Amino acid sequence: MNVMRDKLGRTINYLRLSITDRCNLRCCYCMPATGVAACEHGDILRYEELLRIAEAAVSLGVEKIRLTGGEPLVRKGLLGFLEQLGAIPGLTEMTLTTNGLLLGETAEQLKAVGIDRLNVSLDSLVPQTYRQITRGGDLIVRALADGAEERLTRTRDAESGAVFSGDGKRVFFQRGGDVFALDLTTRAVRQLVHVRTG
Repeated sequence: MNVMRDKLGRTINYLRLSITDRCNLRCCYCMPATGVAACEHGDILRYEELLRIAEAAVSLGVEKIRLTGGEPLVRKGLLGFLEQLGAIPGLTEMTLTTNGLLLGETAEQLKAVGIDRLNVSLDSLVPQTYRQITRGGDLIVRALADGAEERLTRTRDAESGAVFSGDGKRVFFQRGGDVFALDLTTRAVRQLVHVRTG
């Protein structure tokens, strides 16, 4: 097998695939207040094309693929694509980065089609701050309302039908987010979530 290496001779075994430019938030660090023009449908790679890229990458030694966007959960047909992606021989890990808004309705399905880990980008645990950063997002209220937080934090009880294990949950927070760092750290310890600053 041909193996890809970087300039320092390290094996390249990880690929990040951005599957959409669309997002259901308008975060101030990601786009201007007026938004950005969406790509035309024909300018976005079809799932079949993304699969060909993934297959080629795996044949060159890639073992891990992370799906990103935009917000990957807003793209139609995602679950079927993930199922096909996970079936590629030699692919050992499939992860997904999300803002979490749609996890309440998709977490169990994501696990069922082969997602091993989730990275949930969470800008603040303070609702007002979160709304300011995301220009109107309401993650905390929605997560509590639809039970996503409860489902995603059941990490050790086999009887509870846990969705993702503690080792599969990571929380990232941006520099300048110190106002909620203590609350986040407390929750992280309690729920076995890995925290990394960005």
